Formats: sequence, structure tokens, C-alpha cells
Amino acid sequence: MRPKRIIWSRAALAILAGAALATLYLFTVERTGFMPRCLFKQLTGWSCPGCGSQRALHAITEGKFMEALGYNYMLPFTIAFVALCGMHWILPDNLRIEKAYRKLTSPASLYVILGIVATWTILRNICGV
Repeated sequence: MRPKRIIWSRAALAILAGAALATLYLFTVERTGFMPRCLFKQLTGWSCPGCGSQRALHAITEGKFMEALGYNYMLPFTIAFVALCGMHWILPDNLRIEKAYRKLTSPASLYVILGIVATWTILRNICGV
């Protein structure tokens, strides 16, 4: 069992880093209107699996959740996956989180996720989804 001090310091670090990134992002976008371009799209002309995520995150910060979903359908799943990984980092001894983390990061699950991402990329570029 890890000392509570380590768990709290990890939680504080995660919250501080998230707040700093959100502030930087909002400040940059609101003040300059600048959003980095997708290198994959610039090189290939195809939308990558993450294309639209910046606009979606910006819409979420404004409380426009349905608009955010329209920019990138995969974003809710990505947020859930990243949140689970973050919770596992902050609370590594929690058995429920550990079980879910192991299931979601097993080789079989990662291959399924890779297949879904590849299918999503193809569908959004061929069918215009």
C-alpha cells in the first residue's frame, strides 16, 4: 500500500498540470485564435483519427457537448480511456481501477482499439463520417 502522501501528491500534480494546460490552451485560442494544424492531414490530405479534437475540446470548455461530439465521435471514448489511465496512475492500489486498467490495456484490448481507430479513420475519410 502506498502512503497517502504519494497519492495526494500525484492527484495534486495531475490537477495542476491539467489546469495549466487548460489555461494555456484557452489563453492561446481565445487571445490569438491560433490552433495548430494536423500534420497528418497536411501531408496526406486525409483526416487522422484525432482530427477535430481541438475544436471539440474547445467546444467542451464552452459547455457545448453535442457540438463537440460532432467534431470527433471518438473523443468521449478517448477522454474515458485517458481518465482511466490517469486514475490508475493516481490510485494504483485501487482494485476496481486496476482490474479495469488491466482489461483495457491487455494486448487483446489494444488490438481491438487499434482496429476501431483504423476503421474510424477509413470511414471518416471515405464515407465522410
